[in-house]
Amino acid sequence: MVRRLASGAKIRTAVADVPNVPYRTGRLLLNQVTGDGGARGSAAGCAMRRILVAVDGSELADRALEHSAGLACSMADTRLHVVSVLPPVRVYGEVEVYAGQEHMRELAVQQAMKPLEAARERLAELGVDAEFEELEGDPAETIARRATELGCDGIVMGTHGRGRVSHLVLGSVAQRVVHLSPVPVTLVR
Repeated sequence: MVRRLASGAKIRTAVADVPNVPYRTGRLLLNQVTGDGGARGSAAGCAMRRILVAVDGSELADRALEHSAGLACSMADTRLHVVSVLPPVRVYGEVEVYAGQEHMRELAVQQAMKPLEAARERLAELGVDAEFEELEGDPAETIARRATELGCDGIVMGTHGRGRVSHLVLGSVAQRVVHLSPVPVTLVR
């Protein structure tokens, strides 16, 4: 089913059977938002109270943040929890000799904080209250686990919309979050 929002954005909703994978069995409701999903009217009929938003500094993550801000503005008592996940830092060979594991980790943490700072600034401009957290680990597993730990009602994140072949070869953080998450996941493209 495809719905068009007042902002011109489209929401494609599908219900699919999810195979037996860790943390998730049964049926899944998946929303995919294209266009400007940040409009105030985009959350009609929803009842979320806590939304985890994953950011990585990409344009699609920025769109997901805008969409989440729209949800938070349109639903009373909705709280955003914005996370940036730093994958494990692995340093090999000559780089390790010259830079060292700890120095490379510090640089990676600095890079991971940039999307959070940008998100903090954007949400402050919009007047949306949120919590911010930098996490470390496998991005998909960490996002799904943190949403569960916080008792989130949903996850909003960007998806890169790769083609079928590259998607099969490279995989997708968004796809893995959909399969691992016990809560609804909205993918914004």
